[in-house]
Amino acid sequence: MDYSTNMIYDLQKYSSSDVVDNIYQEPLKAKNLDVYLTTIKAMKPKAILVGTSPVFHGGRKTGIPFTDEYYVSNEDVSLLQQKDELGYAIINDDEEKNEPEKERVSGILWTGLENEMEHILLWNIFPFYVHEKGNYPMRRNITEKEGEEGFHFLELILKEFPSIQIILTTDDIVASIIRKHKELVKQYQIFHVGHPNRMAKDKFIVRIKKAVDFKQHILAAEELKEEERIMYEYRRRWADTDTKGNFYCRSLNKILPSSMSKYCKICPCNLGEDLYCGYYDFYRKYEETDLLSVKKRYDMLIQANLIPLFPDYKIRVQKAALLIEQAFQFAAEVYRDRICLDTNTPYIIHLMEIYHSLVPYITQLKVDNPEEILVAVIFYNMLHNTRVPAGKIAMEFGDYTLSLLDENHEEHFKNLSEITKQLQEMKIPQREMALFRKIFRIDYI
Repeated sequence: MDYSTNMIYDLQKYSSSDVVDNIYQEPLKAKNLDVYLTTIKAMKPKAILVGTSPVFHGGRKTGIPFTDEYYVSNEDVSLLQQKDELGYAIINDDEEKNEPEKERVSGILWTGLENEMEHILLWNIFPFYVHEKGNYPMRRNITEKEGEEGFHFLELILKEFPSIQIILTTDDIVASIIRKHKELVKQYQIFHVGHPNRMAKDKFIVRIKKAVDFKQHILAAEELKEEERIMYEYRRRWADTDTKGNFYCRSLNKILPSSMSKYCKICPCNLGEDLYCGYYDFYRKYEETDLLSVKKRYDMLIQANLIPLFPDYKIRVQKAALLIEQAFQFAAEVYRDRICLDTNTPYIIHLMEIYHSLVPYITQLKVDNPEEILVAVIFYNMLHNTRVPAGKIAMEFGDYTLSLLDENHEEHFKNLSEITKQLQEMKIPQREMALFRKIFRIDYI
């Protein structure tokens, strides 16, 4: 079959192995990619969104990054619907499946950014499906070597699309590989927008929109230039302090007196000592000593939706742990600038204390979803003292989480009773048991 670009022939030449599947050796997927590239090239996109590799229920099945069967076959998505003799096609490899399969990240992009998709080329740094040896469905992380090998295809894509001015990265390894190639850093504006599995989807969408619409970006171009590399990196470091003993707390985004460092021990960013932090941050090549300058920098990044109010703080962890991080980020926005009257401290500290007290016991429960119980702990009072709708909590964090918070939920009493029974059988300390009962208002159970 003839293709509009020689790059697809290069893709097909890459050898599969027991841990790598070259999906483009299948003619249908190679054809789908060719149609997609031909379609969007005519639209002269100005940005490219680069992920790591195709996902099992997404690009692996369609051949097009960040898509799935549902959106490739959905006539409402005009960009993915070519009416010529080529068109797109999917193979139904599951006879029991009646409808095209959906994939979460694809849904986030094609519902939240459909109007922007003609300006954004979708790609993966390693275009082939990677999996565990002997376990094909189990997708794994790409290696740095694979990322470097895939960089060759990214270069070919960029040559094919001279209209591209901006490179958006979703993963640390992608950002790291791209940043090693100085010629790209000089030629393109590069933003690390983060992955939608690690943040609220609306924040992810806003980050991409602001990065693509650079002229509307709240950070002036000259200020962005001060960031030597616009990317996230993991920081394991002492908090910024001044000669008076004050320090900048990233979790609260505040300058605090040294006396408040006692709260570091309950903070998810804590790495074992007071003022010793671990979080993802925009790289800076020098240490700032003026705390007001430090805070101003973070204020601008937060206001621009480039980083969340509450920081990203996990290193390559399971999705369950990331859900907790997202819950703190969600709560930080909901309770922004709210004070706990009992202690006269930011309300988020109060939530950290409760979480810190109960996490050792809830993680021992014999349940399928302890992380959702912990999210409910963080949100324990949200339906009573905020305007956050129950449906938003269910959509972002699951119906089980909502069932623990909403007294009107049909599973509320049953689910809380099961948790309470297990905690009692575990014989957790009386203080923590009383705290659990108090925050969930279950003295009647």
